[in-house]
Amino acid sequence: MKKTKAFVTTIKERCRICYTCIRRCPAKAIRVNEGQAEIIEERCIACGNCVKVCSQNAKVAVSSIVEMTDVMKDNGLKIAIIAPSFPAEFTDITPFQLVGMIKELGFDFVCEVAFGADIVSKEYKILLEKNPDKHYISTACPAVVNYVEKYHPAIVSNLIPIVSPMVAQARIMRKIYGNDIKVVFIGPCIAKKSETDKFLEIDLSLTFTELRELFVLKEISPNHIFPIDFDEPHPGKGLLFPLEQGLVQSAEIDNSLMSNTVISAQGRFEFVEALREFENGDIDVRLLDLLSCEGCIMGPGFTTSKPKYSRHNSVAKYANRKYEHTDKNKLEKQKKEFQKLDLIAKFEAKDTRLKLPSRKELKKILEKMGKTKPEQELNCGACGYPTCIEHAIAIWHGLAENEMCLPNTIEQLKTTSKELSKSYKQLSNAQQALIQTEKLASMGQ
Repeated sequence: MKKTKAFVTTIKERCRICYTCIRRCPAKAIRVNEGQAEIIEERCIACGNCVKVCSQNAKVAVSSIVEMTDVMKDNGLKIAIIAPSFPAEFTDITPFQLVGMIKELGFDFVCEVAFGADIVSKEYKILLEKNPDKHYISTACPAVVNYVEKYHPAIVSNLIPIVSPMVAQARIMRKIYGNDIKVVFIGPCIAKKSETDKFLEIDLSLTFTELRELFVLKEISPNHIFPIDFDEPHPGKGLLFPLEQGLVQSAEIDNSLMSNTVISAQGRFEFVEALREFENGDIDVRLLDLLSCEGCIMGPGFTTSKPKYSRHNSVAKYANRKYEHTDKNKLEKQKKEFQKLDLIAKFEAKDTRLKLPSRKELKKILEKMGKTKPEQELNCGACGYPTCIEHAIAIWHGLAENEMCLPNTIEQLKTTSKELSKSYKQLSNAQQALIQTEKLASMGQ
């Protein structure tokens, strides 16, 4: 297994202590130290929410551009596999132009991960049919997998033991061209970098942001390249994978409300709540289809500022146009060629949950926060934590500070203001008395 590393870092000079990153982090993987918010590497699930929401751009994804230069020096075949969400990013150029530009970087082949999604979707359906009594959690989103491994170790066994479309596509490439190749994934996701560390089939993972940076760096323009189609194999309904319930539609799984087969949840709070209810036994469903973002079209690796449904429309239009012109017989034939491909994935518990302080210790911390009574626990969330108790637990673990509590800080400022006002009044009275004394002394003289 490759050595893990940090996937998001903080530019401290830009951090303005707004606690937005803490508020939006599903894993609470951010420590506040002397007013600066920093990522806790071992707790981070690489979802990239902090990168998306930081208005000061203080949170940045670690760049892989230097590693890209090393990969491209290799003498073997170099293959780029691009995520099916790419139409949402590259609306300014045609898919053919995009392929030409990627090949201009030095790649021999450019393939769509959507074909890997077709293969994975089929395996999902087969597994569900073979095991009608089992309950599964989808594993296409690496941020969700990271979260389950770290914060829900008891249900790691429920993670469906199938690789993501990215890894499946890489294995397909290696089956076609052999192992003496370099495979680079390009997509909207920072967490794919963490997945690349787990699976040796992928040599490097780039975001769409990094791809655009490479185009600028290498001075590659759509006006000076030869447009060309993606290399085979061409995909089918796997093109829908980046959209909400795209997995379900591409796998053609019955998702009617009456069947109660699948529950889909997308977004940083929704997937967390779904997992909590799943572990508590409140959800009796065959497949929990989860995405950390609101569909892969909203990943942190995009440069576009276009809204969600505009991106959805771009992907859906491309998928419809592409699938309409797909040779369905050839597609089925190619699927059969890889039906015996090893798609097994193994996951392991990496319990990172915080231990709870004793009631005595918790009470002591709450008192320091100015919360001596239950009604003083406002649970306003201004500190970044949903409840005062969770904030206190974070303080106990050294992840947060007392000063982060806005209501308490305001009360302290009010008290200080009153004390200063009182001191000022006393000083003013003393000054007046002094002036009066000086006048009397002058009269006496």
